[in-house]
Amino acid sequence: FNLSETDPWFNWRDPWARKSAKVLVDFEVATKIGLGYATIPNITQTLISTAVKAGYWNTIKGGVKLATSEKYRKEVASSGLSNLSIFQMLMGLEPSDSFMGRAAHKLTKITGFQGMNKVNQYVAAAAGKEYVTSLLNARNSKIKWRREWAEKSLKDLNIDAKSQRNLSGKDWVKNNQQQTLEAMYQFSRDAQLQRNVLKDPIFANDPRFRPLFLFKRFGFKQFNWIRENLAQEFSRGNMLPIIRLGVGGM
Repeated sequence: FNLSETDPWFNWRDPWARKSAKVLVDFEVATKIGLGYATIPNITQTLISTAVKAGYWNTIKGGVKLATSEKYRKEVASSGLSNLSIFQMLMGLEPSDSFMGRAAHKLTKITGFQGMNKVNQYVAAAAGKEYVTSLLNARNSKIKWRREWAEKSLKDLNIDAKSQRNLSGKDWVKNNQQQTLEAMYQFSRDAQLQRNVLKDPIFANDPRFRPLFLFKRFGFKQFNWIRENLAQEFSRGNMLPIIRLGVGGM
C-alpha cells in the first residue's frame, strides 16, 4: 500500500502534471465562481430543488422558523450540515494549500457564494424536517394513493412508515430526533446536489478529467435530480412537483 495513492490526484502520475491540474482547478473556481455571477442563480436554487420536493408550504414554514427561532437553528445545525462543503460539491476535494487555492476560498466567500450555499443548505434541512412531519401525518390518510405516497416517500428517507403509527407527525419527530436529523441531512444533501459518489457519473470523479468537467457536473446533477424526482412523484400519483417546477422556472 502506497500512501500517495490516497491523494485524489494520484492518477496524474507525473508530478508536474498533477500540480498543474490542481492549480487549474483552483484557478477555475477562483475566477468563474469567485469573480462571476454564480451567487445570483444560487439565490433561486431553492425554487427548483427544495421547494419542488418538499412543497412551498414546508419550505416557507421551515425558512420562517429558521429566521425567528434560535433553538430551531441550532437543531437544524446539529444535523451535520457543517460537513457539507461547497468545494466538495463542486470538485470532490478541498482547494489545495497554494496561492490559487487560498484565492478560490477567499473569493467565493467575499462574493457571497459560500454564504448563499449555507443558507440554501439550512433552508433545505428545515424544509426536510417539515416535509417529514407532513409525510408522517399523511401516512394515516384515508385516501389510498396519498397514504401509499407518504409511506414510499418516508422509506426514501429511511423512515419506517409503520413506526409509532399512533403518533402525530410532530410527536413522532420529537420522539425520534436522531432519525429525523439523519433524514434532514439526507434531504439537504440530495436537494442541494451535494457530492454523492453513488449518484455521480464515473467520469466526474476521475481526477484525470476533473478540470474538464468541473462546471458541467452541477448542471448534469440538477437535470438528473429533477428527472428522477419528477418521474418518481409522477409514478406515485403526485403531480404537484411538476407545477412547482414550472413556477420555479418562471
